[in-house]
Amino acid sequence: MRLELNTNGSWRVVLRGLDAAAVRRACEAVAVLGDLDASKRPAKWRMVSEATDRVVSRCEGPGGWHHEFLGSR
Repeated sequence: MRLELNTNGSWRVVLRGLDAAAVRRACEAVAVLGDLDASKRPAKWRMVSEATDRVVSRCEGPGGWHHEFLGSR
């Protein structure tokens, strides 16, 4: 998995080669950052499968993570 951040309309890779434990830690950290930044322009983050290049989940501001394969938060 890789963690990406949207900066000025373009996705940039922040972390690459994440295992399951690192994905959980990254998701928790991004959720905290989203809550802190909610009063400003919220950052957009996403987790992408490196095997399929498919977005697995995304996060924007205080809304938390949306899991694409589940269609839920």
